[in-house]
Amino acid sequence: MGRFCADRVAAYGELLSIELEQARIQVVREVIAQIQAECMEFEVGESLARKVYARASRANSS
Repeated sequence: MGRFCADRVAAYGELLSIELEQARIQVVREVIAQIQAECMEFEVGESLARKVYARASRANSS
C-alpha cells in the first residue's frame, strides 16, 4: 500500500509540473499578444496623428 501511495504522489507531482508549465506558456503567449495589440494601437494612433498634423500643416500653409 505504501508503494502505491508513493507512486501516486510521484505521478501527481509530475502532472502538476506539466500543468504549471503549460499554464506558464499560456500566460506568456497572452502577455505577448497583449503587448502586440498595444503596439498596434500605438502605431495606428501615431499614424493618425501624423495624418492630422500633415493636413493641419497643409491647411495653415495655404
